[in-house]
Amino acid sequence: MDSGDGILIGKVDGQRWFGSLGTEERRDRGSDIPGGCGGVTVLTAGVDGLAHIGVEAVIETLAHVGATKSVVSRGIEDAPARAAGLDNLVTAADLGLTLQALAAERAASPPACREILSILGAQQINDAMPAGLPAGTRVQHKSGWVDGVSHDAGIIDGPDADPFIFVMCTTSDLGERSGFELIAAGAAAAYADRRALNSA
Repeated sequence: MDSGDGILIGKVDGQRWFGSLGTEERRDRGSDIPGGCGGVTVLTAGVDGLAHIGVEAVIETLAHVGATKSVVSRGIEDAPARAAGLDNLVTAADLGLTLQALAAERAASPPACREILSILGAQQINDAMPAGLPAGTRVQHKSGWVDGVSHDAGIIDGPDADPFIFVMCTTSDLGERSGFELIAAGAAAAYADRRALNSA
């Protein structure tokens, strides 16, 4: 995962903060971003996200959007926590619920949701889901991978299909490139199904 492609949202030292990881963080200038909306970190923050907003903010927001099966107990690359048996679990359904709440502007304040979706739309790592979609398709997504695991979750809005949420989480022995190709093929199949629904 690239820590330069996400957003942090939550309270840090009693102040509300938001910003793009890898760029200069900036203080919230009076917007109504609630401190508890850090759960979107599951989608949008890279490796350093939990260190800034805390696990509790993530758990609170996941509960707020109805994402009840995922478990966030440590940062992605927190080796000591992993060695101590703390593991994270994400489900495709919970990622879908989080995206649905963002699209409906209920995961956080409407301005915060729009900013998060804008950042997801500017994703520069497009080797998985977007690679399987027709040219001109707008994709607001977050991909992530480590050895043996490859995920992509996003909102797909194509030129000839109504917008829909697509999430694919994989655990396999596939190499990185093959994992991306598998997700691209899944996105292509989902897009074809959605297009067929539009024509029915």
